[in-house]
Parts: sequence; C-alpha cells; structure tokens
Amino acid sequence: MARRIPGEFVPSDVNLANDPSILRAGFRAELLFRRGNEYAKRMRRDGLLYAIELPIIGHGIPGNLATFASELVTYGLWETTPDGWFITRFLKWNLSQAEQEESRGQKRSGAAKTNHKRGAHRDEFDPECPTCKDEESARSSERYSARSSERLSVADGDARGRGQREEEEEESRGQRAESKPKSTASANKRGTRLAPDFIPAEQTRATILAECPSVDLMREHAKFVDYWIAQPSSKGIKVDWDAVWRNWMRRAGETSTRANGRQRETDDLFGRALARANARDIAAGIQPTELLAIEGNVL
Repeated sequence: MARRIPGEFVPSDVNLANDPSILRAGFRAELLFRRGNEYAKRMRRDGLLYAIELPIIGHGIPGNLATFASELVTYGLWETTPDGWFITRFLKWNLSQAEQEESRGQKRSGAAKTNHKRGAHRDEFDPECPTCKDEESARSSERYSARSSERLSVADGDARGRGQREEEEEESRGQRAESKPKSTASANKRGTRLAPDFIPAEQTRATILAECPSVDLMREHAKFVDYWIAQPSSKGIKVDWDAVWRNWMRRAGETSTRANGRQRETDDLFGRALARANARDIAAGIQPTELLAIEGNVL
C-alpha cells in the first residue's frame, strides 16, 4: 500500500542546479527561485508572485533580493508583471487551480458513485453523486410523462361528443335503477374489468331478445367487448356487466329502429315518385316500367 506523506509539495528537478539559466543567475538566485516556486504553490496563484512579498519569499537570503529577481528575469526563469513576477515554467510542472479543482471533482464523483453502490444514498439524495442526479432526472422525466398523459387524457375526455356523455349517463342511470339495496357486507363490493370471454347470463340474453328483436346481437356483442376492454383505468371498471350489456343492446335497438323508420320513409317516397312517373308515361302512351317485386324494402 502506498504511503501518504503529509503536506503539500512542488516538483523540483534534480538537475536544476546544473540548469544553464540557474548557473548564470547564481546560487542565491537559485535559492530565491526555489522559494518562489514553493510560495506560489502554497498561495495557489498558478505561478504568480507579488513584488511586495519578495522580502517574505527571500527571507534569510543574503544580498539584494531585487537584484536576484532581476537575474531570474534576465535568464528567462521569471517574467515581469505589473505587480511582480510570473514563474515561467510553473504551469509546465504544476497543475493549474482549475485543473486541480477538476481533478478533485472527479475524485469526489468517483467516491460518491462508490458510496451509492454500497447503499449510502438509499435514504438521502446526495447532490455530489452523479448516480443520484441521473436517477432523480429519470424520476422527473417519468413524472413529466405521467402529467402529460393525464393532460392528454383529460383533453380527450373534454373532446368527447355529447352523445358519448349521454350514453354514459344513461348507463349509470340504468345501473342505479337495477341495483338492489346494498347490505353492509356488499357495501364494499368492488367492480371489475370486462373479461375478453364475457357472456351475459341466460336471463339477460332472453330479456334483450324479447325487447330488441331487430338487434344483431353477435355483432353488437363484439363491439361491446372491444369497446370496454379498450377503456383505460377506472372507466373500464364496472360492478354489474350484465346491466351494462343490457343498456348497450337497448341503445343499439333504438338506433336500429330509427334507421328502419328512415328506410321506410325513403322507400315510400321512392314508390310515390315512381307511381307519378308511370302515370305520366301512360298519359303519353308509353308502356309503364314494371317493378320487380321483392320481399322487404324497395331498392
């Protein structure tokens, strides 16, 4: 296991004493250069030194500190700035403050992910944990999708025609009329969704056959099952499916009766028109058109 040495360090080349620029600047300038590197690292300034701090940096170094600083500038080790100096090669061997912060952020993120996998964030959201953020984002998207679906469902319900609403109201009234007084035990009875293989009771079928002889029960039953299986959520849940089926067939019978009445009116109008045309033909000496008599309505 690697040992962790306490403190903060600045890189120092083991061959620095033999660097031509250092040799020309002199050993006192070399000491000021090393001190400057350490001071800039400690102050976290990315290699920037202020002139007012020169006595602190060069404390104990004999001689004129300003002269040594000038030598470092002359040989390209420091650069002059309006407020002091900049260590030329500082960022070549040291990470900038922005790079260090990015590295620390990556380490925090990695540690947070590891803790998340171990269950540390099971009960509490950690803003530093990328996994927590991803999960929260996914939950927010799900909530948004659910709200959008709910709004679409409400809009769809508002767009339904008046006939559909009247159908539901009539169905509800039919159920209330046919329901018996509930006992305490049946008060908590819950409805169910329609089974795909639903068949109404024999008595229910007999009632509708007697009341609505003109209804195509097979066709209407198929429409009934398809309609109610497709209904979402609570709309597709009913307590008495036999009663719902009876009301459906009764409405189908009413529709069929109205359609037959309109057909009879059409046939009657057609017959009278043909009779007038034949009368005109006879008056003009033209043989009238013979009608083909068939059972049922005139086509």
